[in-house]
Amino acid sequence: MSTDPYAAPTADLDTGMAPIQTSIWSAKGRLSALSYFAQAMVATVVFMILAALLVFIAGLVLGGGDFGNIASGLDSGPGQTIFIAILAPLIIVMYYITWCMLIKRLHDRNHNGWWSLLILIPIVNIFFSFYALLFPGNKTVNRYGTPRMTKGWEKVVGIIALVFIVGAVALAIIGSLAGGV
Repeated sequence: MSTDPYAAPTADLDTGMAPIQTSIWSAKGRLSALSYFAQAMVATVVFMILAALLVFIAGLVLGGGDFGNIASGLDSGPGQTIFIAILAPLIIVMYYITWCMLIKRLHDRNHNGWWSLLILIPIVNIFFSFYALLFPGNKTVNRYGTPRMTKGWEKVVGIIALVFIVGAVALAIIGSLAGGV
């Protein structure tokens, strides 16, 4: 302890406590960039599978149980209403989960969760998404807890997804250059 009355106050923030354990339904805690990316990819794949299943089942039911009438069942006026009624809750749940993940990612950067509202502003949301994905979090304890270690499956999924995305972009660029588009 300093005897200088004009010295800045100091505090030992390393409490030795474990990271906050949280679920996908909670905005508490922190997510590293790789954890955030991996969890977002898994949530997206799960959402797409569930949406496809729901659309298939709804089309099958509305098409009279005939596989050939699936698209026509969803094409009708009542079919579209039922289609929206089925997918709306799934979309709301997906938004909630991804919003919680974004808030945890902001917590890792020592930002308040209210900054997540920037995702609603067009053009700004593009830069904000890159910010959330690319900038590293605090390596030490911050006001939202201790850093959370990236789990093994998150590393694997994150790296595989990153390789696929970079590969797809590279193929698109090569294809457009080769095709003269």
